[in-house]
Amino acid sequence: MEESLSGGEGKPPFSEGYLWDGRDRESLHSVLAAAVDYRGDVTLSLDTGEEVEGYLFTRDAGGREPSVLVLPSSGAPRRKIPCASIQAVAFTGKDAASGKSWESWVKRRQARMSSTDGLERG
Repeated sequence: MEESLSGGEGKPPFSEGYLWDGRDRESLHSVLAAAVDYRGDVTLSLDTGEEVEGYLFTRDAGGREPSVLVLPSSGAPRRKIPCASIQAVAFTGKDAASGKSWESWVKRRQARMSSTDGLERG
């Protein structure tokens, strides 16, 4: 696997298409933190040769055995995966909050917030 410094096609790191290839083990926890914030599926390549695709929704970086919890896209039950077994992380799913939908949400949110300015809250 090849590590990319961007998501490809001029996209920023940690966006759809980004691949962390495992060579820089010190960056694993930064990549996993970004994967938790990512609103699309990621694919984890494990030291067993297995690949798990799904939504990475939490990580425990400070425990005795740091791990992540993944909701597999296959519909299988959530899985706890030790960070030490992760050999590669690919941001494979479309980020639901990127692009026009994200921009539209921000505009709606700003409009809603400005329409409530000056109202008494209690």
